Amino acid sequence: MKAMLASWLSLGLVGSALAQVPAGLPTNAPAPITATAPTTAPTLGLTPGSAIATTTAAFTQRYLVGDYAGALPLAEADLKARAAAAPGSSEHLTALLNLASTQYQLGNYAGAVDTFGAAATLATEQFGDNSPRTVSPLRGLGLALLAQQRPAEATPILARAVALSRRTQGLFNDEQAAIAIPLVVAYQQLGMYPEAEREQQYAYRGAEVHFGTNDLRLLPALNRLARWYEETARPAQARLLHRRAFTLATEPKKSSVPGAVRALIGVARTYFVEYRDGPEVQESMDAGTASFRFSTTNAAMPQPGNMYYLDPQAERALQLAIEIADRAQHAGLQEEAITSYGEYLLLDGKAAAAEKQFARAALLRTARVAAGLVSALEPDPLATPKPLLVRKPIFARRNDTAPNEDIDLHTTIVNVTVTPQGIVTQPTVVSSDLSNTHQRQWTSALERSVYRPRYVDGKAVTTESVEVVLVSRTLKADRPAAKPETKVDPKTDPEADPEADPKADPKADPKADPKADPQSNPQT
Repeated sequence: MKAMLASWLSLGLVGSALAQVPAGLPTNAPAPITATAPTTAPTLGLTPGSAIATTTAAFTQRYLVGDYAGALPLAEADLKARAAAAPGSSEHLTALLNLASTQYQLGNYAGAVDTFGAAATLATEQFGDNSPRTVSPLRGLGLALLAQQRPAEATPILARAVALSRRTQGLFNDEQAAIAIPLVVAYQQLGMYPEAEREQQYAYRGAEVHFGTNDLRLLPALNRLARWYEETARPAQARLLHRRAFTLATEPKKSSVPGAVRALIGVARTYFVEYRDGPEVQESMDAGTASFRFSTTNAAMPQPGNMYYLDPQAERALQLAIEIADRAQHAGLQEEAITSYGEYLLLDGKAAAAEKQFARAALLRTARVAAGLVSALEPDPLATPKPLLVRKPIFARRNDTAPNEDIDLHTTIVNVTVTPQGIVTQPTVVSSDLSNTHQRQWTSALERSVYRPRYVDGKAVTTESVEVVLVSRTLKADRPAAKPETKVDPKTDPEADPEADPKADPKADPKADPKADPQSNPQT
């Protein structure tokens, strides 16, 4: 999650109030900061060789190459200088945003919240509530709050930012996606799925209006919406979007190898979702092309009494993805497609064939690291087990889309062993607030699950003590009813209230019967 938020942050926070960007036009990518302010804001009157401009240039250089630790003291110095030279100016706002962005990238989310908050306050005071200059600080503040796992606080801030973006840039402007996507995350964490769906649709429509329906730049938006449908168990709708992306990416006059390969992997992934959850609906659209045609009927139908089956069209899509990546000699895409094909083979019960695919993917990764195409510090996806198929117990999936205010969250932590064949064994509950019955249902589900095992030098190995965190959502209305308190009648149960009948317990009031306790009155 934090990695995703960091990537969204880099879309436009650094220099989001950049001097070379006209007022009111948010920027989508980091850019060097100049010393000349827009005509609508006060200028510092700096010369290119001034100390402040030099500090700003040094900060920008370090930030853009990812040297955030080196950029931090420069950002602090730049903020101090600009705040002193022109407090409340657009340059002061820019310096606040740059420091906040650096703090965020360094994982100092508390500092980022404070600095983004100061930037939002300054922007509101100096430029007004409806100024587009407030969008970037609000967005940054929302992202920092999300990184601190504070979605309830992030949601209204991000909602305000996206509403301001639409009001100033148009209802379906493409710039809103950088705000709408983290807002979707916040809504999901709060269980507000209809609101999350609305923001996904707005972001997609913004890209479609901005780029048109036949532009390769629409591919990221298509992929985002398709992934949303996958996450919300609507594989058929997701598949239609992936097919559309594939058609768009393979048009003769304009094509995109990454777009085509990832669309095919997406198509296969929708069949994985269907294999896990059962079929949604049968598609009514055939988005075929000359090189690859998707049929509207399934080649392999489920057996009577079994709603789960792995459609072989997933294999066809992945084989074509590998073919396209091989033809383009794109090692990164080859690794991605081959890894996905290995996962398909594991789901299909072909562990030996899957291991061959993973071994090839490992060789490609080694070659990419040696060539400097990927950092050796970047985590190897095959170095850790990955769940491919975990069917939740019925009680755990009944309320997946219920609003958070109506449900109780239960967390169960289980340690398992993943064998080289991807089989889960020895599930042991470490902690849980569920009943023993529900715990057993979860451990049974894990024993039937399929994992991609850990690979070392291209060979699958056993991995012990793999921690699995399972979250169950139950309705508050389904809580066991509390047993009513039983009112005791003192006449039938004298012990319930000894004072009601002193004779029943002479010790309750020794003065009531001195003979019962001679020591109660020492003077006697």
